[in-house]
Amino acid sequence: MTLTGAQLWQALNISVGNMPALSGGFMQISGFSFVYSLSAPVGSRVTSVTLAGGLPILSDATTYTVGLSDFSAGGGDGYALFAAITATRTRLIEADVLAAYMTSLAMLTPSTFARITQVP
Repeated sequence: MTLTGAQLWQALNISVGNMPALSGGFMQISGFSFVYSLSAPVGSRVTSVTLAGGLPILSDATTYTVGLSDFSAGGGDGYALFAAITATRTRLIEADVLAAYMTSLAMLTPSTFARITQVP
């Protein structure tokens, strides 16, 4: 799906909106990181979003391609903003295709690099 920086920021604010309560809608991310503050008002908790290389993702009209589960893309877990922009979907990733791709890799070396940081 293609999102603007503003839509990505909105989605991340939805993700941390129920914190500190546990939520199945808390996003797991890769390729970028974000910082949020629990002391900020709900809807404005995200304070920065940065690509893995350090380039900031601004809350603007710049577009980014993201991968989402079909459930989230359809508006599940409170992400109605995704359902409203489904026309920008590029394709669905089938679980068996993803599994085959991961199996074909010689080695996976995941890293967390502080993707999600909570500040006071």
